[in-house]
Amino acid sequence: MDDTSILYELFEELLARSIDSERIAEAHPSFIHIISQLSRDEAIILLELTKRSFEVVDKMDYDREARLFSNRKIERTSVPKDRLLFPDKDEMYHFHLVSLSLISWQITKQEPIKDVDSLQIGSRSHSEIKLTEFGTFFAKACIPEDGFRNK
Repeated sequence: MDDTSILYELFEELLARSIDSERIAEAHPSFIHIISQLSRDEAIILLELTKRSFEVVDKMDYDREARLFSNRKIERTSVPKDRLLFPDKDEMYHFHLVSLSLISWQITKQEPIKDVDSLQIGSRSHSEIKLTEFGTFFAKACIPEDGFRNK
């Protein structure tokens, strides 16, 4: 691994925790395996989530005959896509981080979208992406307090 990469900094921070007698309890053995599975963009997402949660508002069309929602479109998001190398992959990153139990992506509010006859034609969802408790432990042990040197 290149010692100028963000992932190297995660390993470096974890190593520092593991040799610090006062902070060794923060260094869980699974963290090294988690770091090896992360992409650079996922590390940036985790860093940003230590500062604030992300909000996402999306909508979907409703097909009454098929009784299915489809055609999901993001209307608004606070995900800092400008910091990502591959911003079009942000949902994949979020799903991967959820599978690692580092973040949660929960719907906080849903509302029907209706036509002029008050028939439902879609749905709008408001959701929040945030660190889980495990993710908070991981971030505390592996993400440098001052952020990454190599952005």
